[in-house]
Amino acid sequence: MDFAEAKLFSDTLMAGPDIAGWKPTGYMSHGKSAVVLSAQRGEQTAVIKVFHPVLVEQYGRDAQQIRVDRERSLIAKHHDHIVDIIDAGLCEKKGHFFVVMEAAEGQPLSDVLDLIPSDKISLLIEQLASAAMQLELWGVTHRDIKPSNIHVSQDYSSLKLLDFGVMKPHGDDSATLLQVSKAFIGTHQYSPPEMIHGREEKSLEGWRAITFYQIGAVLHDLIVRKPIFHHATARHADLVLAINHEQVVVVSNEISDHLCSLATRCLVKNPRERLDLVSWEHFMGSAHESVKPSLDERKQALQRRLKLNNILNPADALEKQENRRLEEVRLVQTVSAAREKFDSALAALHGFMPSRTTAVDGHVYPSPAITYSFDPAPKLGLNTKFRFQIAIEVFNDRQTVDVHVRASKGLGNTEIGWTKLGPAFTNFENFSEIFQEWMITIIEELIAG
Repeated sequence: MDFAEAKLFSDTLMAGPDIAGWKPTGYMSHGKSAVVLSAQRGEQTAVIKVFHPVLVEQYGRDAQQIRVDRERSLIAKHHDHIVDIIDAGLCEKKGHFFVVMEAAEGQPLSDVLDLIPSDKISLLIEQLASAAMQLELWGVTHRDIKPSNIHVSQDYSSLKLLDFGVMKPHGDDSATLLQVSKAFIGTHQYSPPEMIHGREEKSLEGWRAITFYQIGAVLHDLIVRKPIFHHATARHADLVLAINHEQVVVVSNEISDHLCSLATRCLVKNPRERLDLVSWEHFMGSAHESVKPSLDERKQALQRRLKLNNILNPADALEKQENRRLEEVRLVQTVSAAREKFDSALAALHGFMPSRTTAVDGHVYPSPAITYSFDPAPKLGLNTKFRFQIAIEVFNDRQTVDVHVRASKGLGNTEIGWTKLGPAFTNFENFSEIFQEWMITIIEELIAG
C-alpha cells in the first residue's frame, strides 16, 4: 500500500465509527497491508493497526485471522522491552482486522541511528536480545526484527520491540499454509538467506538462528550508523545477491571489538555456523562488564575467533578459483537439464502455445537463466507479446536447486514476480508437468486479464 492509499484508508477510518470501541484519532504510519493510527477509548490512549480489507483478501482472510489471533495471544503478557498488546480481533461493526497496542515512548530506531551514543549500544542490544529471548520462552519468534520495529526512548537508554504481525509460533505453519499469495512475509533487507528462500529449519534452533541474524543486523546498523546492505536496495535483484553472497564484516574505531565481532558472527550466512558462533549470553554485556572472564571463557572466545576467520576466509586463491569453476559447470549443466524439461512442457502444449524465441541467459537467480518470448495469439485472446522467464538457484551442496519462474506482458525487463516452483529439486524428473500447470495458469490469467 502506498502513501496515497494509506492516507485515504486512514481518513475513512477516522471519519467513521469506532473500531471495537477504539476511536482512531490520527495517522502515524503504514506498511504493506495496514495503517497505524493513534486511538482513544475513554481516557485510555493507544496505537491501533488496522488491516486494509482488499489486501487482507489478497493475502488470504483465513491466514490474516490466524496472524491477528497470534498477536491476541500476547494480551496480558508483559516484558519491559516488548510493547504491550491491549486488544486484537475482527471488528464486527466495520469488518476490519485490528490490533491495539500501547503507545511506545520515543521514536523508531531507524530515524535516530546516527544519534545513538556509542556507550548506549551495548545496553540497547542487551534489551533487544532479552525481548527476543522472552518471546522464545513464550513459544514464538518475531521474524521481523529491524530498526523501524524498535522504539527508543528520548534519552536513548531504553527500547521496546513492536509489530508482531509475522511472528511465528513454534510448530505452527497454519498461516503459511492458508496464505493465498506465497510472497515472502517479512523484510528482505533484515532477513537471513535461509529465510528469504524459505529454507529455514523448522525447529527452535532454526528460528533462533533467524533471530540472532536480525539482532546482528540491528547491531550492525547501530555501529555503522547506516542500514545493512543500504548500497544494494535500489534493485531487488542486487539486494538478494548481497544477502546471499556479501559477507558482512563489522569494524569500527569507536565501538568495542566485542560488539563488532558479535555483529559479524550474527551475520554469518550459514545458520548452523551462526549458532556455533553465537549464544544468548553473548548479548548480555552488562552482566560481564565488571567481571574478569574465566579461563574457559577466554579459550572459547579464541575458538570463536578462529572459527569466524575460517568462515570468512575459507580457502586459498587456487581453491576459490576451482570452487567457482565447479559452480559454473554445475550451473551450465543444470540450466541445460532444465531447458530440456521446459521445452518438453512447451511441446506438450504446442496446440495452443504461440510461436516463440528462446534465449539462454545463463545467469544465476535472481537474474534469469532462460527467457521465452511469445508472439501474440489473437485467436486465444492474447493480443500482446508476453514472456516467461526461468531462474535457477544452485545451493552449496551442489545437489539441490530451486527453480523460479515469472511472466510479464510485453518484453520489457522486470525485477519482480518470481515464484518458486515447489520445494528444492535434486533432479527434474516429472518437472514437465509442474511447468505445464504453471504455464496454463498464466495463460488463463492473461486471457482473463
